[in-house]
Parts: sequence; C-alpha cells; structure tokens
Amino acid sequence: MKHLDCERYVEAVLFAHKTISNGIAAARANSLAKHKEALGTSIVGGERKDPTAQEAMKRLDPIPVLKCIEDGKTFLIHQPEKWLEVFNKSFQTFRNRYGDKHTDMLEKRYLEGKDTATLAEETGISRKRYGERRSVFLNIVMIYAAQYGLIKLDE
Repeated sequence: MKHLDCERYVEAVLFAHKTISNGIAAARANSLAKHKEALGTSIVGGERKDPTAQEAMKRLDPIPVLKCIEDGKTFLIHQPEKWLEVFNKSFQTFRNRYGDKHTDMLEKRYLEGKDTATLAEETGISRKRYGERRSVFLNIVMIYAAQYGLIKLDE
C-alpha cells in the first residue's frame, strides 16, 4: 500500500476507534453468553474439569475479524485488538514527544470526533500546527501498525 493510502486507511480506522472498542466488548460478551451454560465444575472420567478456566482461555483468544457498522457503512477490521494496542502505543509515544496539549488535541479529534476548527479554537493551536502534528502522529500509527503486521507499506 502506498504511503498516502496507508495514511488514509489508518486515519479511517482511528475514527472508528469507538466502534471497534464497542465491537470487541460485544464480541466478548457474545462469546461468554454462548458458553455460559458450560460454566461450573464437572467431573469427567474421574477428573475434575473447570470450564471457568477454559472459558478464561477462550476469552484470551484474539478476535480475528470484527464486522462493524458505523454511519450506515459496514466494514471489517482484521485483528481489532491489535489495532487498539497500536492506537494506545501511538498516543503514548506521541505524548512522550509532544506533551499532553497536542496529544489531547488528537485524542479529541480521533476519539471524540471533534472538527479541526473547534480544536484550534479550544487549544489555541493553529491549523497549520495541527496539520503538522497530525502528520507526525499518523506516521507513528503507521509504524506501529506495520510492526504488528496490520499494514504493509510499499516503497
């Protein structure tokens, strides 16, 4: 994928952060509900089985694909839990470099969906500075996403 295409893609996934988080929680709840009747302790062949422990292990299995619906559009997110980890690491890396003010601005943009004009007014950061920080942040996200095998950047 070309750099600009990757940038657009990771930004779109960032905007879907809340939907992905809610989808992961729903998928985990559905998985638990499907296996709820198996909870408890049983004896099989003279051995004590603990389905609760087995259930805990199932919950640790990563969700391979999550089907999301946002604003009437359906999309698939492969390895959604990895994406959330990438976002968390990216925000932390960016915070370590640029501080709370700029990170909070990007969190409000991507996690709360605030528009850039409102953010510029609230934070006192110019649109130009916002664009520069956005570009740096998206590059950080792309680096982590590539490290996690979520995207592949072409030369």
